[in-house]
Amino acid sequence: MSGLLSAGSAGAQDNPVEMLEVATNRVIAALERDPAIKQNPARIKALVNEFIVPHIDFQTLSRWVLGKYWRSASDAQRKAFVAEFQELMVNTYGISLAEYSDQKLVFLPLRTDPDSNSATVHARFEQSGAPPVSLIYRMHNRNKHWLVYDLVIEGISFATTYRTTFGSEARQVGMQGLIDRLVAKNHENQKHPPEPLFRRDSAR
Repeated sequence: MSGLLSAGSAGAQDNPVEMLEVATNRVIAALERDPAIKQNPARIKALVNEFIVPHIDFQTLSRWVLGKYWRSASDAQRKAFVAEFQELMVNTYGISLAEYSDQKLVFLPLRTDPDSNSATVHARFEQSGAPPVSLIYRMHNRNKHWLVYDLVIEGISFATTYRTTFGSEARQVGMQGLIDRLVAKNHENQKHPPEPLFRRDSAR
């Protein structure tokens, strides 16, 4: 993420664990410094856009979740879908971080060969009085920059879940209908924030 790391922190970009840790902790630190942000979805979204978004491969993720519908979509539809899907993910992930910002997020040592172009980063939210919530970030290296293309929460793949949902909707209403539904969903989220990806009671 261009906005996530300073020019002098190029080393973090070489290590996917360090990169994610720096990015996520900067968002959480901002939420802890000013708890009022948690009640302001627009400010949460701004934090995620600044520190998280540049490290997510939305193009690859969008192409995968749409499958055959991506291949048959027009360039304009692809561009519109990526924009709306990114909006949905930014809002949802931001609310999730705000929900858990008072917990301890621990990133585990990298299990992947450091010279590999793909990595699986394990992390967990540790919470008092309840089991931790496990997170797995699936990443690949593109042009010497680590990018997330899937997030697995308590064994449930973010990408696979949306692939199933979007595939079903695209079959019903077509590609343009799916985009229109995403537009409506994102508009609704401006009034009523989405549910967090990982709720506290999901770990019990």
